[in-house]
Amino acid sequence: MGNKNLKIFILCIGFILCGCANMGQGPTGGKKDIVAPSATQFSPQNKATNVKGNKIEILFDEYIQVNNANQNIIVSPPQKTQPITKGIGKKVVMEFRDTLQPNTTYTIDFGKSIGDYTENNLTKDFVYSFSTGENVDSLKLSGIVLNADNLTPCEDIYVGIHSICDDSTFTNRPFERIAKTDKEGKFTILGAGNKQYKIFALKDLNNNYYYDQRGETIAFEDIATPIPSIETIIQSDTTFGDSATIDTIIHKTIYKYLPDEILLRAFVLPTEIQEFKKIKRERNYFTLNFTKIEKSLPKVTLLNSDKEEWFIAEPSITTDTVKYWITDSTLFAMDSLQIAIEYLVTDSLRDLIPQTDTLWANLTGKQLSDEAKKLESRKKLEERMAKRGIKVKRDNLLKLSKEPSTVEIYNPVVIEWERPIAHLDTSKIHFYIKEDSVLTPIKGSIEKDKDPYYPRQYKLVGDFKTDIFYQVDIDSAAFYDYYGNHNNAIEVLFRIKPIDNYATFTLNVKNIEGEAFVEMITKTDEVIRREQVKNNMAKFIHITPGEYFFRLIEDKNGNGLWDTGDYSQGLPPEYVYYLPKRIKFRKNWDVEEEWDVKEIPLEEQRPSDLAISKKQSK
Repeated sequence: MGNKNLKIFILCIGFILCGCANMGQGPTGGKKDIVAPSATQFSPQNKATNVKGNKIEILFDEYIQVNNANQNIIVSPPQKTQPITKGIGKKVVMEFRDTLQPNTTYTIDFGKSIGDYTENNLTKDFVYSFSTGENVDSLKLSGIVLNADNLTPCEDIYVGIHSICDDSTFTNRPFERIAKTDKEGKFTILGAGNKQYKIFALKDLNNNYYYDQRGETIAFEDIATPIPSIETIIQSDTTFGDSATIDTIIHKTIYKYLPDEILLRAFVLPTEIQEFKKIKRERNYFTLNFTKIEKSLPKVTLLNSDKEEWFIAEPSITTDTVKYWITDSTLFAMDSLQIAIEYLVTDSLRDLIPQTDTLWANLTGKQLSDEAKKLESRKKLEERMAKRGIKVKRDNLLKLSKEPSTVEIYNPVVIEWERPIAHLDTSKIHFYIKEDSVLTPIKGSIEKDKDPYYPRQYKLVGDFKTDIFYQVDIDSAAFYDYYGNHNNAIEVLFRIKPIDNYATFTLNVKNIEGEAFVEMITKTDEVIRREQVKNNMAKFIHITPGEYFFRLIEDKNGNGLWDTGDYSQGLPPEYVYYLPKRIKFRKNWDVEEEWDVKEIPLEEQRPSDLAISKKQSK
C-alpha cells in the first residue's frame, strides 16, 4: 500500500471511530412532522349524486387517527343514530345507521376529528358531501350566536334550519341541516338550497335536534332568513416592476356566500319550580324555605291557638326564604306550633296554583336540652352570686346588628337591630354634631323602614351635611323587643362623605325604542348602580372614584328587569347593549359621553376585559 493510500485508509478509520464514539447521542430523527393529512380518494366521489349505499370511504396520503368522532363530526341532515366512524390505516370509513333520505344533500364536516397517526396534525376545514338525488346543494348560511343577557359568545350550540316551518316545527321536528358554534360563537351551515329558511339555535340536552325541554338554551328569529345565494366579487391586485411602473394587474374572482352576518341571541327559560322545601324552628322565630317565591308571600295561619297578628314576616333578599318572628310571648314560649301555610306551587304545566299544607314548627330535642342546660347554669350562677349579695346582670340585652360609620351620600343613615322592635321611646334618642370632643345638640328623628325586607331597620333623619361628624346617643331602654329585652346605652358615630369625593356621569343615548335603563357595573360584572333613561339620557351622580363599565337594557315591559325570551309566546329576549369601553372617574370629575347603542355590532360591544358573572342580573 502506497503512502497516499495509507493516509486515506487511516483518515477513514478515524472518521469511523469518531462516529462510534458519538453513538450515545443517537439519531436526531429529522424535522418534526407538521403537515396534516390530505384526502386523495373518495368512495363515492366527493359531491357525487344519486348515491344509494350507506357507507363512505376516504383515503388519505398518510396513516390517520379519528378523534372523538361523535363530538367533532357534524352530519347534515342530523342523524337520530350517529354513524359509525373508524380510522383504518390511511382510510376513514363511515357507515350510516339511519336510512338516507331521498333527494337530499348530505354534508359531513369533519371538524377536528382527523389527524395524522404520529403527531395528530389536524386536517382543517375538511368537508365531504354527496346527494341521494340529482343535485348537490352547496350554498351556506353563517353568523354568530351570543348569550342574550351578556353578549358573550355561545360555544358548542347547534344552529339549525327548517325550510318548511310553522310555530310547532322547532318543537317537534329535527333540523334539516345543522352546524355547531366555535369558541367565538361563529357557525356555518353547509349544503343549503336556494330557498327560504328559518334559523334557530339549540343547546340540545337529549340529542333529538328539536326544542322540547324548558332548560334547553335556544335562539330564534322572528322572521325568515334571506334566501341563500352567492355574490361574485372581482378583486384586482396590482404588481409593480419597479417603484413607479405597473408590471401586472391580476384579477381574482371571490365567491361570497350570503347571508353571512346572521345574529342569534341565545337564552334559556328558568327551570326552577316553586315548591315548599322545609320548615325550621328557633325559639323566637321559624323559617319557611322554598325553591323560590313569586308573586306573593305565603299566608300563615296558627292552628293550635286563636292568636292574631302574632308574627312579623321578614323575606330574604334571595326570595326563597321567609323568617317569621313570633311576637306573642305565650306563643314563643310554646315548644310546638301547628300552622297552615297557603302558597303558590308550580304544577306540571308550569303554572302557579294555590296549595295548602299543615306543618308543625317544633323545637328539636337538642334545642330543648341546650336551653335546659343554659337555664340550669344560669340558676346556679344566680344562687352563688346571691350568697355574696351580688345581682347577676342580664346578658341577653338588645344589640345592634348594623350601624353606620362612613355613609355614602346617596344612602340613608340606618341602624338595624338583631330582633324586631316592639316599643321605641324617642325621648331617649339625642342627636349631636361632634367637633373634636365637643357635642352640639341638633334636631333629628328616627323612623322605621317601611320596606318589608327590612323590618328590623330604622332610618336616622336630620339635616345632615357632608364631611361632618355626627353622634346619636341612644339611652338605655330606648328600644324594647317583643321578648322583653332592651338596649344598653349606645353611641352611634357617623360621617357622610363630602360631595367633592364623587364624580358625575351623563350618558346621552341614541337609537333606543321605548323604556330602557342603564346599569353601572364593576370589572367583575357586579351591578352597583342603575338609572332610568329619561329623554334619551341616563345621569349618574355621586359616583365613587374608580373604573366602571356600562350596559343598557331595553325594558320593553317596563318592569325594571332584563327579561328572557319565551318561544311559546313568540317573545325574543330583551336587548342588552354594552358601552364598548371602560370609563374612569376621579374625584370631582364631570364626565359626559355620547352613545349610539347600534353603531357598533353587538358581537363587538362587550369590552374584552370585563369578566363574566355567573349570576344573572336582577
